[in-house]
Amino acid sequence: MEINKAIEKLISRIGREKVFTEEHYLSLYSYDSTNIFFRPDAVIFPYSENDVTEIAKIATEFRIPVVARGSGTSRSGGPVPVKGGFVVSFTKMNRIKEIDRINMIAVAEPGVITQELNSEAAKYGLYYPPDPSSVKVSTIGGNISHNAGGIHAVKYGVTKNYLLGMRVVTIDGRVLRLGGKVVKSVVGYDLMRLIAGSEGTLAIITEATVRLIPRPLSRALFVIPFRDEYGWLNLLLEIYKSGVLPCSLEFMDRECILVNKRITGFYVLKESSIHSLLFVELDGTAESVLAESEKVKDILAEHNITDVIFSNKSDEIENIWDIRRDVSPSLNALGEYRIADDVSVPLGSLRNAVSELRRFAEENSFRIAIFGHAGDSNLHVNFMFGTREDMEKNFDKVMRQVTEIVLRYGGSISGEHGIGFLKKDFSESELDRDAVRIMKEIKNIMDPYNLLNPGKIFKTV
Repeated sequence: MEINKAIEKLISRIGREKVFTEEHYLSLYSYDSTNIFFRPDAVIFPYSENDVTEIAKIATEFRIPVVARGSGTSRSGGPVPVKGGFVVSFTKMNRIKEIDRINMIAVAEPGVITQELNSEAAKYGLYYPPDPSSVKVSTIGGNISHNAGGIHAVKYGVTKNYLLGMRVVTIDGRVLRLGGKVVKSVVGYDLMRLIAGSEGTLAIITEATVRLIPRPLSRALFVIPFRDEYGWLNLLLEIYKSGVLPCSLEFMDRECILVNKRITGFYVLKESSIHSLLFVELDGTAESVLAESEKVKDILAEHNITDVIFSNKSDEIENIWDIRRDVSPSLNALGEYRIADDVSVPLGSLRNAVSELRRFAEENSFRIAIFGHAGDSNLHVNFMFGTREDMEKNFDKVMRQVTEIVLRYGGSISGEHGIGFLKKDFSESELDRDAVRIMKEIKNIMDPYNLLNPGKIFKTV
């Protein structure tokens, strides 16, 4: 078989210690954070860019699919090998090559854990803002591939906003150096940001240069409970009207609150009458945070909101944020299987869209839980099921209805998780037909044999 010849040739080029075909390896790398399983033919752990070029050349020679993988935290089936082939895990390419304090940049390999990069930057008084909830385990390469956002995106933006340069390997083994170490560069087409967010379908990332910013000197966090379903949205709009731009505005609904074990340590949040929570974080200088905190407190007083958790101590703030970060795993208590959707809706239409999603769930006796990045109106909508059979039976119905509601309000079917395998049948509903044609032509130019993460983003290529 061609796959066996390809594996043997690869072993001869990069070493047997980097190539695994044992069943337990194939099983471990057959899934991500979804309940989707596809078995690869080999799992490969490159140590260097040279290893990656060899993998690409041999994959092209034998027409073997190649799926680049970080930590497997994707919620869209992004790194699952739907056509088999090589899963290329970047856990061994995990070096932070440089922190440049003067130019405020970091150079990192794709396997670097996001939080580890931020911890290293902190030693120099610098900060890397993109921080998805999986920040403790997700990788820089995976974040770039999906253009990850996170809880601080409302103020600081998403991964692409911090990407200055990349080295990538094309499927035929060429190495491309894109961008560099400067904030401004308008030379040629912006291939770097085309590849960022392409979910590993156009090239393989081997190095990233990212922008850092001065680390905020002060922080403050409010956790505000509401006894009605949409009080959080009204307060959010009031905060914006006041001229305050928080670095985080996060929301949890009643279902998320009920199953979150972290809440047990905060008596204010345990009341049965609480229907939603809003997290409001401020950062900046001590003076600016104090002034903005007073503005938020004034708004709370105007609305007679008194039962609030407040902290301006960094250690306490991180502990409180664990409530929000643990939402997704906590939801397993509502159902072992879920359809976890990630959508964006314009802020002015958010209430109507959420109401329609809840009505749809109620009419079909689905259990629904909603949380997410309220400040930039990117919500995670979860439909919970007790069995895999129920989830699979209702998947198409749920996805079609969510797509219809979101697009009708001018939103997007994915704010940060990507399309991957789960939403590939729905992506073209959002995109202009001619735009889709051009995207597929670009894919064909960069990956003519459709070997890079095939079966993702579009129903057909």
